[in-house]
Order: sequence, then structure tokens, then C-alpha cells
Amino acid sequence: MARLSIPARATSRRGADLWRTSCGEAFIRPRGGTLYWEINISPSSEWSVYRFASYRSGRSDEANVADVEIEVARFERRLEIEASLVTPFLHEVLEESRATEFDVGLSTVIEDESGVLSYWALAHPPGKPDFHQPSCFIYRP
Repeated sequence: MARLSIPARATSRRGADLWRTSCGEAFIRPRGGTLYWEINISPSSEWSVYRFASYRSGRSDEANVADVEIEVARFERRLEIEASLVTPFLHEVLEESRATEFDVGLSTVIEDESGVLSYWALAHPPGKPDFHQPSCFIYRP
């Protein structure tokens, strides 16, 4: 933990490019569709939500997010981030896609003290890390 670069705590607000340092990410796609959302949560308590029409295209950050609460707890050997998002946009997803099931990708970017990034996920495609790849959406709640 001492060798990780963890962004300093700040006021909870919408941020940009959070994946350039330590942050958690969730990708949510209605089953069988191409439309998906990316949610980024930073230990700084910044957050972002992006909508994509399809794989890495048609990005919009206009997702309807009413409220975000982020709690961060540091321990000797771990960092815990708990996020609660009031997200009317998920209802919009259901209406727009008529989906009843979702595929989810969970991942994190970790920066060390020297600025080196490592990428962790439930699934990785071959080659360089790309959490947007449909093959990474393996969790099915």
C-alpha cells in the first residue's frame, strides 16, 4: 500500500480521465446489445459516467446521475472504496434497450509511486488492456 499512488481525497464531483491514475471501473451493457455505460470511481471521491453507443464509439458524458457518495478506507494491506450512485440513467437503459438482464465488466487501474500503471479485471482480452472489449463483460448479476 505504501508504494501505491492514491489520489488525495477531494470534494465528490464529476471528474475527467480518472483512469489515468488509480481508479475503479464498472462497465454495464444490456445483454445482447452494443450500447453500454462506463462508471469510474476514484479514491479522491471524483466519479464519471460515460455512455457509449457501441465499442468505444458514440461517447457521451451526459448520463443522468442524481447523487454519488464515495467512502474510502485505507488499511495496511488493502484499500476499500464503496460507492453509491443514484442513477436514473439505468432506468433509461431499461426503457431504451428493453433489456431485463445485463453483462458487467469490473476492473481497476492502479498507479504505483513511480507512475507505472497496472490493469486488473475479471477478464482481459489478448494484447494490451482494453476493458471496453465485449469479452470483458463477464459478470452476469
